[in-house]
Amino acid sequence: MIIGSFGVAASHEFSNAQELSEIYGPWEGIRTNHVLGPSNSFAGEDGTSRTISHPIDRQLLLALRSQADLIVVDAATARIEKYRSPTSGTPLAVFSKTGRFEQIPALETGGSKIYLFSEERIPQSESRAHAEAVRVE
Repeated sequence: MIIGSFGVAASHEFSNAQELSEIYGPWEGIRTNHVLGPSNSFAGEDGTSRTISHPIDRQLLLALRSQADLIVVDAATARIEKYRSPTSGTPLAVFSKTGRFEQIPALETGGSKIYLFSEERIPQSESRAHAEAVRVE
């Protein structure tokens, strides 16, 4: 069952993002974390979540990800948000229907294990030497 928590940061007083992350309870199953702008979109005018989020939102996201077994994102978001390899060492799974994984910083910097998933053939290059490609049929 999916249970949404909305306005958690606004409805409680926390001194840091780690305390805020604890409101989500025990780590079981799949977790998501999103920010919504005034028009109920996940992105601001610049196409990223940065312009609709607060620094505490970013701190919360990093605190939650540090507890995850796997971070999952689609390639378009990873590209637009300029995803880097997680500093927590948590593996990153990037999904793309078309197999377009270019311009994702995490693929160029190394670090955490990265899994690429696509229905299309995934071209390998030296910049993706640390990434494992999986074709999904």
